[in-house]
Amino acid sequence: MKVGFLSFMYEGDTGSATYARCFVDGLARKKEIDEIRIITSDNEKKPIETMKNKNFKKIYCSLKPPFNRYEFLLKSFKLEEALRNVDIIQAQHSFEGLLANKCKKDYGTPFILVREVVSKYLPSIYSRILLFNIEKFLTKKLDYNMLVSWSNYMVENYFLKWSISPKKITVIPGGIDTKKFNSKIKYVDIRKNYRIDDDEITFLSVKVFSMSNILGLLEAIKAFNYFLRNSKNDAKYMIIGDGRGRIYLEKLINRLGINKNIILVGNVPNKQLINYYRSVDATIHFFAYDPSISISMLESLACGIPIITTNTGETRNIVNENVGFIVPPDTQKMGEAMDLFCRSSELKKRMSKNAIDLVKKRFDIDVITDAYVKLYKKIIGE
Repeated sequence: MKVGFLSFMYEGDTGSATYARCFVDGLARKKEIDEIRIITSDNEKKPIETMKNKNFKKIYCSLKPPFNRYEFLLKSFKLEEALRNVDIIQAQHSFEGLLANKCKKDYGTPFILVREVVSKYLPSIYSRILLFNIEKFLTKKLDYNMLVSWSNYMVENYFLKWSISPKKITVIPGGIDTKKFNSKIKYVDIRKNYRIDDDEITFLSVKVFSMSNILGLLEAIKAFNYFLRNSKNDAKYMIIGDGRGRIYLEKLINRLGINKNIILVGNVPNKQLINYYRSVDATIHFFAYDPSISISMLESLACGIPIITTNTGETRNIVNENVGFIVPPDTQKMGEAMDLFCRSSELKKRMSKNAIDLVKKRFDIDVITDAYVKLYKKIIGE
């Protein structure tokens, strides 16, 4: 089976890019897959692990950044010929669906459209109004064979309300490679690098510094401050990520006077994240929008690290009190959850085991790619 994979995001450390690489790597391991052709915004054709796999014959990266999604859309149409004889195309986002739609019209090639996240609660007017409505229009009008949603939440709150037929919708969540993120892999304890005592409670957030994530991190810092002011425990909070929004975090940290307790780590290469996950006690996820699947949340759980998160979007359908604390999007409630978490080592052990089991059964990339291969076969057979 030859698969065309279209994704604007492939290189870099965003959740979408990390997932795209992980997905292609997992898909290439399937015996049913003979070839994967990728059209993305990278032109360097970097050697990646997937290329060593006998089932992965070709990576078609032809567009070099930096340019925005609209430029990618226009330039990607010139590459239609590269998809002429594939059996099925997977468009990872709605804009990529336009090229897939053209291939279906010209070559009769079936395609699936994947929607990772839909939210009308994003901070910028551009994202909340213009981008949201463009993607809504495309999701309704493109002639895909199947719409794959990362979450039931999006299906119930958006796609069905947009009058998309339930027969054309299926849910397959995002996933991670548990061979790279797990509780048994060797790691380097990073606590000493940051002068964190072995018995000091340490929380962690791993986020790309987009404005929506910055808003969530600001609330998480306020929650951590509440915890420090009302708990007998001292603690550290490490935040991985960087970008223009960093200044807002720094200003809040300075205003609250908790500089000694919060460590802004900066960017960390994906391969080194395991060292941070394994070195902390819990990860913090305060969402300022309605998320679908958080890749960093899954990575944390796969490592056996419990989470403290808000019950927004798909989160409530993914996790429960067996793997962490799920609270309303309220800083005091999250601060109280941090305090409760610190009180019981047995609770952490129980949550850790449940977290590992949850990801292995539902979100391991082999489970996810199996679902896609089954869907490919069904569509091609029709």
